[in-house]
Amino acid sequence: MALDTFNSELEQTEEGAKIAEAVAYTITQSLLNIYNHAGATFALIRTRHTQDMLEIEIIDDGRGFDPEHISSEKTSLFKAQLKAREAGGIIHISSMTRPEPRHGTQVQLRIPLQAVETTLIEQSPRLENKPHLPQQSTQAQF
Repeated sequence: MALDTFNSELEQTEEGAKIAEAVAYTITQSLLNIYNHAGATFALIRTRHTQDMLEIEIIDDGRGFDPEHISSEKTSLFKAQLKAREAGGIIHISSMTRPEPRHGTQVQLRIPLQAVETTLIEQSPRLENKPHLPQQSTQAQF
């Protein structure tokens, strides 16, 4: 997903760079964790954006884990949380261990875009009349 989908100048800003880094790192580390630890039969990446929010979910059906028993400083998802925070967003991690029927892990990244859009409009008045993109959802299954 390219950030210029939201605004053609977003990738050229510091805010855009932070968003791109948070998205890329969160997805990459989530998929590496699924591959290395989860024993999953599938992983699903779902992206959604509206005028003011970017949401990304990474879901698997793996063995799950108890987030309370893993030191957050020792996990790649801790660093993803820091990158999300730098981009003005948050990460929520939920996991259910086997043999529960809905076992697996879900990582949700949410980054507000309204503040970024406002900053870009203030920097470039010609963007004020740019139409907003409709709500979209994209899914990919591995």
